Amino acid sequence: MSCGQSLGGQDLVPILSYLWLRGKCRSCGVKIPFRYLLVEILSGLIFAGLFFWLPHFPVYIFTLFFVLLLLVIFFTDLETETIPDQAVFGGIILGLGWAIYQKQFGAAVAAALLGYGFFFAVAKIAYWYYKKEAVGEGDFKLAAMLGAGLGWQGLFFAIFTAYVLGAAVSIFLVGLKIKTLKDNIPFGPFLAAGAVLFLFFGNTLLRWYFG
Repeated sequence: MSCGQSLGGQDLVPILSYLWLRGKCRSCGVKIPFRYLLVEILSGLIFAGLFFWLPHFPVYIFTLFFVLLLLVIFFTDLETETIPDQAVFGGIILGLGWAIYQKQFGAAVAAALLGYGFFFAVAKIAYWYYKKEAVGEGDFKLAAMLGAGLGWQGLFFAIFTAYVLGAAVSIFLVGLKIKTLKDNIPFGPFLAAGAVLFLFFGNTLLRWYFG
């Protein structure tokens, strides 16, 4: 991004290109952020891990691409405090397509609207009370994606988990004086984490919680 040079095929081989270039741009020598390598490693582990974890091929395909989109959302929102529309709209389409396959399209649409409406209401109430924006529009769309892909149960699991994780991390960062009470902390990564936890451990965690 520093020199605007178009990348060639030799620069785009996952993991290997980063190691071969020693983490620097071939053209200008600027350091390539480590997160690029991290995302490539995580993506490979997700491809392989889910293949062995989910033997049913349609479930594997849906879960794979849904989790990869959440991975993009997690790191993008963490760095830029924005959630790319391409990722959430892709996730909504994927979730609705999966719902059609499962013959649950109506329930998926309702859950998507519920997720969007929940955060829309939270944003309006927070703005009325605090007189400033407390929830970004990207979170509305991400909640709609989670509703479409996970249903209302997964949606509320992700929201509940996100608030717990968000509170814990915020207290930790404020306690270490890395953040202050006035600083913004992106909420999308916590929603994405809650969604992944539901996909992999939802039933186990729910049994533990209610037990």
